Amino acid sequence: MTVRTMPRHLDDAGTSFRNIRDELLPQRAEALLLERRVPIGEVSYLLGYAEPSNFHRAFRRWTGFAPAEWREHNYQRGAKVAT
Repeated sequence: MTVRTMPRHLDDAGTSFRNIRDELLPQRAEALLLERRVPIGEVSYLLGYAEPSNFHRAFRRWTGFAPAEWREHNYQRGAKVAT
């Protein structure tokens, strides 16, 4: 598929690359943050952010939490469910 054809197909499907990315990026961020051995700075890098501060702002916009807060909150929830 050519570079020009892909946007047309996505438009026909009622979406765009940006919409798909905006849906998947928060999901990928959460999945990476659940891996406690992956530092938040590395999560930022893996998601394509040039600066961790940009990732922090985006993540707060998506979830209402800073990445470290979200990680701790979800870790605690998981620990409570397991006991």
